[in-house]
Amino acid sequence: MIWRFLVLALAATLASIDADAAEQPKRGGAAIVAVQGDPGHLNPAISTAGPLHAIAGSIHNGLVALDQDGTPRPDLAENWSIAPDGRSATFRLRAGVTWHDGRPFGSADVKFSFEKALFRFHARARAGLAPVVAAIETPDDLTVVFRLHRPHPALLRQLDVTEAPIIPRHVHEGTDMALSAASARPIG
Repeated sequence: MIWRFLVLALAATLASIDADAAEQPKRGGAAIVAVQGDPGHLNPAISTAGPLHAIAGSIHNGLVALDQDGTPRPDLAENWSIAPDGRSATFRLRAGVTWHDGRPFGSADVKFSFEKALFRFHARARAGLAPVVAAIETPDDLTVVFRLHRPHPALLRQLDVTEAPIIPRHVHEGTDMALSAASARPIG
């Protein structure tokens, strides 16, 4: 009988500790996450491999992020507007964003990511977005305009970190991204 009481008391204590831990998260430390398979490199703009994106999604960003319901939310883009005819989308980028190496992020990085990496090497971006995008314009450092051949209702959902990660132009321009050391030492 006493052992039942002790087990119940221990269970109640553990539940109380768990409730306290849930209310006050511990900051710092390390998280260890198992990833099935070697990612090989950490450049998510040139591969759709699951192990790579499981890691690189914590290093890189997309223009938008998808919330738990799949609704696009601002990420690198602070806001956007879609033309009434659905044939262009204008993104205003966040000011003051820098890459891990301290260099400023801007519209040239977005244009480079799509034209030199995603539309060439990332299977889903190449198949799902490249045929729809007529041009990518960068009227200033914080504005990107996607000109579309036709309206594309799925556009925003295809601009998150998994489908369209943005990489730094100053790191990858002029390299063979598949072989470059920069793809093994990511700057996001």
